[in-house]
Amino acid sequence: DFRRADLLQVLAAETWATFGIPLRQLPGLVVACGILDRVQRWQARGAEDLKTDCIRQGLAYELAPEPRVLVRRLTDRAVWDHLPVNDLRQLCQARGAKWQSVQAADANDSMQASRAERQERRELIRALVDTVEDEVWASKGVDVRRFDDRDVAVSCFRGIERLEAMDEEELREEYELLGMPLEPEATRTDLLARLRSVLIWQDLPLEELLADCKAHEVSTSGLVPACGIVSVEDKRMVLLERLLAGHCAKDWEKRGIPVARLESFESAVEIVEEWASMLDWDDRRARTEYGNFGLPHGDLKRPELIQRLKELLVWSAFQLAELRKECYKHGVSAMGDRNELVMRLAWRMWAPESQHESYEEASAAPQKAGARATRSSATGQPRGPQAQKPATSQLASFFAALGLPASAGPEDVRKAYRRLALQHHPDKNPERPEEAIKRFRIVKEAYEKLSSHLRGKPGE
Repeated sequence: DFRRADLLQVLAAETWATFGIPLRQLPGLVVACGILDRVQRWQARGAEDLKTDCIRQGLAYELAPEPRVLVRRLTDRAVWDHLPVNDLRQLCQARGAKWQSVQAADANDSMQASRAERQERRELIRALVDTVEDEVWASKGVDVRRFDDRDVAVSCFRGIERLEAMDEEELREEYELLGMPLEPEATRTDLLARLRSVLIWQDLPLEELLADCKAHEVSTSGLVPACGIVSVEDKRMVLLERLLAGHCAKDWEKRGIPVARLESFESAVEIVEEWASMLDWDDRRARTEYGNFGLPHGDLKRPELIQRLKELLVWSAFQLAELRKECYKHGVSAMGDRNELVMRLAWRMWAPESQHESYEEASAAPQKAGARATRSSATGQPRGPQAQKPATSQLASFFAALGLPASAGPEDVRKAYRRLALQHHPDKNPERPEEAIKRFRIVKEAYEKLSSHLRGKPGE
């Protein structure tokens, strides 16, 4: 049984605890009342004023925080200033915080002991403030321990907050800056997840990127060229591109693009772009494209024609071994070149059975059909590296801006742009924003002009 005074003290402590004030651990009631007064003033303030208070106390904060969360952080910070050192140590241990223990040179010297205790108190409070920051960053998927510098982690966290404040249209624009195709059916959640991952990956050190590649089953081979000389930053950019490709590939696989079976990731990029362009086709355009394969379309409607053309694009981009597997699967001869195999599959899958025997006759006549099987339905441009027209002086400057020779193809341009866009994005260069914006615009213009040029469209 408690004495009456003890019972009153317990009840009082429970009441103080509702404000986050551990009465029993504080030096006295006067200190507790002082903290309570500050808590009540904080509770009356708005989010912006509370953020200012957090900045003054060195506490982490979100761009759009809940006021009650900030009040709690400020309360904890006020309490830590008055806790005994032993209680601070226990709190740090409970939170997994690391701190530097401070010992007096002469334990018998009261002044040295007092000075050492004050120093350790500051170190303990700093460690606790860091744990608050770590928890805030972790709420957005930013693990501070994985970064070389806490400031880099903070920058990454702020970038994610900026993304989360964007609407879907703004996220689409941000995503397109990466030089990646944007599938129409991609949701805001899809875009946010990819952009968040890119923000984190582009700031991680090489060792952490390698760990993420392993976790996501992304290849890390081929990082060292034959000459054996490659910078750490070059390796990081290669791994970042592979991680982004793997991230996209999972979504594209769900949408019917078997990325692992294609000749390259860039082949998947082309397919995504071309599938998107098909959304604008009318019935006449769909029938014309389908008719290029010499296949009768009869009364087929636009949706069915589009679906078949999508499958043809995928077959055209298959690795040759995968294309032959597809032929075996459907009972089609796997002898011949890529064009012949794609045409045989198309006829076997969709031509009336009575016309299967006429494939040889049909394929011999319309040569354009076979050529079309390995061309972009959206642009009519050949797949893979092709000889380009000689570059004008202006085009040469665009190639130079991307660090490419004038003979570079669409795949080279896309890869170079993604690398440079990540490197020069203004958000990643806060210390020199004007220079970054200027360089980013040059890179973006070069990419757009060369992409247009390589598609056979006017570059102006």
